Amino acid sequence: ASHASLARAGEPPHIQYRNLTYREATPCGAGVTIVNNVSFDILPRDLVALVGMPGNGAKALLNILGAWKMPGELTATAVAEARPQVVGYVAQEDVFSPIESPREILMYAARFLHPGATPAARWHLVSEALELVGLTEPQFTLNGGPQMSGRPMAGLTPPQRRRLSIATALLKRPHVLVLDEPT
Repeated sequence: ASHASLARAGEPPHIQYRNLTYREATPCGAGVTIVNNVSFDILPRDLVALVGMPGNGAKALLNILGAWKMPGELTATAVAEARPQVVGYVAQEDVFSPIESPREILMYAARFLHPGATPAARWHLVSEALELVGLTEPQFTLNGGPQMSGRPMAGLTPPQRRRLSIATALLKRPHVLVLDEPT
């Protein structure tokens, strides 16, 4: 029997921006430039890191790469750009239920990301994602983490929760994986 796979057919996209500028409106209407006249290329299999001080525009650039809707004005001469269907985005903060296991969390995500897949195919995709991020051993352990009471609930370690976030993004089968402070 053929199973679905996280592997994506075809050549990954080449992402290229020229003269990228992003401005956000201010309450007085003047606007502030967050990213100013930036040009770059990201080739298949490139590893790119944005490093700098807070306020340098790196977060806005990550959101643009992640194809997130931005409230401001974005202008660029884009030869080839990231499209939401090929971009996986791992946010800085984890937002998983502390009372579910990694497998439960990923199976829930797989239902939405692959609605036409059979339950067996989704199980296979989730198993592959868990293996890729090294979470096959604790796949049935509760996620754990902070509770509303402020006390932590036992479960996955913080690094394991970050890997769970990456596994969730991998279920999308992205060509490009954008990670906001993955450590």
